Amino acid sequence: MTTTAHVCAIGARTPVGLLAETSAAAVRAGISRITEHPVLLDRHGEPVHGCIDAQLDPALNGTQRLLALSRSALTEVFDKLSANTQINGSVAVLLALPEPRPGWTTDDSHAVAHGLATTQAPGVAAPHVQVVGQGHAGALHALGLATQQIEAGALELCIVGGVDSYFDGPVLNWLDKRRLLAGNSRAGFIPGEAAAFTAVGSAMALRALGLPSLATVRGWHSTMAADRSNVTPPTPGTALADAINTATRGLQTPHERINDVLCDINGERYRSEEWAFTMLHTHARLVDGTRYIAPTSAWGDTGAATGSLLSILAVRAWARGYASGPLAMAWAGSLGGLRSALVLQAPSS
Repeated sequence: MTTTAHVCAIGARTPVGLLAETSAAAVRAGISRITEHPVLLDRHGEPVHGCIDAQLDPALNGTQRLLALSRSALTEVFDKLSANTQINGSVAVLLALPEPRPGWTTDDSHAVAHGLATTQAPGVAAPHVQVVGQGHAGALHALGLATQQIEAGALELCIVGGVDSYFDGPVLNWLDKRRLLAGNSRAGFIPGEAAAFTAVGSAMALRALGLPSLATVRGWHSTMAADRSNVTPPTPGTALADAINTATRGLQTPHERINDVLCDINGERYRSEEWAFTMLHTHARLVDGTRYIAPTSAWGDTGAATGSLLSILAVRAWARGYASGPLAMAWAGSLGGLRSALVLQAPSS
């Protein structure tokens, strides 16, 4: 018998909130933190606009900035997991980090993973951290991998998350040439930064921890599209449609369809076009794919943290009673081609 994977704890640090709950509430309220960076300038000598964590030193960058963000969110999850009892043993952490880019290398990813592995919290042993995803879709892919292991009985509890920040000189210089939203660019994005983690476990793990289920995973799938760094695929949306159709194949249509769609559409033209093509092949699985939730207007483009943040928004929508229905789907696409979709269901009464 297949074991169900349950979301049982969430944690986040974003420009609009230092906790998962406050971040989701800020998005729901329409709060935005787009502002001028106090230090970094674009190629025209103007301050870079973005969504910045105001509690962090603007001079902090690179791996140290990502560690500050991720330790905050991971500690929040640890605190919630150990609220009722001490956790025995080390918990696995599956992590998504930025894709290789100017200012970010494989060595930087190793440094963040090593730094997170030293995170301490009362009642929790140091975690075992493994990098398993990159870019926007990385955390959704990681959450799918954790679900797969829980369903197979190979794992009882796992923490999944991602962290990213564009506020580093080499990164912004690279983005400024073609992708940042500015006066001469109508299809760019607002850079942001964030970290987010979700803990998933079996029903047995939740009982041992004394925690309720916040959501269950109904399906997931990842696939590869063409690399977006240099080329545009001739049939945009094909890979994303495959990911969504496979992730939703367990739904009993037509009475079970996705009520809320959460995604990483951020102002870049290709992402919107990809979703338009994808809807042609997935509309039977969706109540209304045109009414998607894309929170980049609140906290900017959050890169590798995106997948976990989208999952947290779905969980909080059910907790606060404003979700459109019991089924939500998060999807995202990494620049390197990874496309991932994950279906969550509201906890049963």
